[in-house]
Amino acid sequence: MFEEKRLMNVDSVCQYLDMKPTKAREWLEKIGAKRKIGGKALYDKEVIDAYINNMATEGSTEEE
Repeated sequence: MFEEKRLMNVDSVCQYLDMKPTKAREWLEKIGAKRKIGGKALYDKEVIDAYINNMATEGSTEEE
């Protein structure tokens, strides 16, 4: 399901990342994954995946 969509709403992102909506929105805004389309906030899975992959290779944490 998740690999089919590039842009996801917050509910889909929360399922994908196992996060609560408030924290997910804060984190997604911080990493630059938010896209506004037609007044609706969607989140770019490619940005999310790239950030997570970068965390794994650089040992980054959410707090950085």
